[in-house]
Amino acid sequence: MSAYVVSKAHIDAIVTFAVGGKRRVGTVKRMAEDADHSKYVSSSDYTPSQIGAALWAENHASVDYRYKDITPVPVYFFRPTCNGSTSTKPTRMLTPLDIIKLCQSLKYQSCEHPGWDASFAHNFLDRVISAAIGALPGYDNAFWGIDD
Repeated sequence: MSAYVVSKAHIDAIVTFAVGGKRRVGTVKRMAEDADHSKYVSSSDYTPSQIGAALWAENHASVDYRYKDITPVPVYFFRPTCNGSTSTKPTRMLTPLDIIKLCQSLKYQSCEHPGWDASFAHNFLDRVISAAIGALPGYDNAFWGIDD
């Protein structure tokens, strides 16, 4: 298996979806440095920059572990995406399916190190995926159950 560090724009797109819109990401595991408090908090207890930095740090930790390297994690400051891009090039709006795939990609690139399964980033991405599934067109009108 290989791993690579995703772009800052990749992280920005996930965080933009997670902290905005009508389907916000709610309860998440506390970040490691907050472990002495209760296990779960609201994602709004962290700034978008803190969330993005945690996601990117896990990605870097995974790549470093996979390739037995130690590289500094660049400083991360959140910049909301506009139409799915932080660049000036025009692009299409990101859909909930795009967000799901971005999260799956980041999970794949970040799962190489032993602390991944218990990490804030892993839990947070799972919750973003759940929120994005709920934002898929037609989801609200789909059957929750079917009676006999």
